[in-house]
Amino acid sequence: MHILPIIPARFESERFPGKLLKRYCGPTVISWPIAACLAAFQQCFVLTDNTELAEEASAHDADALLIEGDYRNGTERIADACNRLNVDDDTLIMHVQGDEVGLIPEDLKRLAQVVMDRHEVGTLFYRTDDEKLLKSLDHVKCWRGQILKAADGVLVSCGESWRFSRARNVPTHEEGQGFIHVGVYCYRRSLLHGYMARWPTDDEKCERLEQLRWDVPIIAYEVAPCKSINVPEDLEH
Repeated sequence: MHILPIIPARFESERFPGKLLKRYCGPTVISWPIAACLAAFQQCFVLTDNTELAEEASAHDADALLIEGDYRNGTERIADACNRLNVDDDTLIMHVQGDEVGLIPEDLKRLAQVVMDRHEVGTLFYRTDDEKLLKSLDHVKCWRGQILKAADGVLVSCGESWRFSRARNVPTHEEGQGFIHVGVYCYRRSLLHGYMARWPTDDEKCERLEQLRWDVPIIAYEVAPCKSINVPEDLEH
């Protein structure tokens, strides 16, 4: 099965405009997830509406595609690009957010392997007891009422899908730990047809979280704490 890593890279992010071209530990923010995708899959597409971002992506050996439209989120941008590129329905899309600077290529490969034989959306999370992160409206938290661990270590939905929110009062787990969502999604291209056929949900519009529109189960597995850039303060090492 072909795996296609795609980074939707919008210049005017709501909380930190232009952040993908800021520098983190030397390289630009966007260059970090590009490097992780290339190391994992030897390919990376960057979808953007900004020529400077396209040039930066190309400079780091990614395939840059300038694409403009009235998109509500990165998933809609990817759906349009898949139509333009005639991507096959069986292709596995690795949707990576451009501000994830701490991704490990082996985690991306494992996520692809987990989702390959399923008809669900896969994602990543990590545990933390850092109250600043858990109470930040800039970091997305995730949780679920019941968690089962499969033989391969993947946390699989049991009766209900993962829940996501930016709120400060989401449930915590043992010893006060909470789950922070990592901005990576993996799914078959065919699932995008159903996503685009649905209107944005009230929760999606309120939370500004694209994953709240999926009508298929979301599975997840745990990774080590993973740095993302949401606000200027996150550029600190």
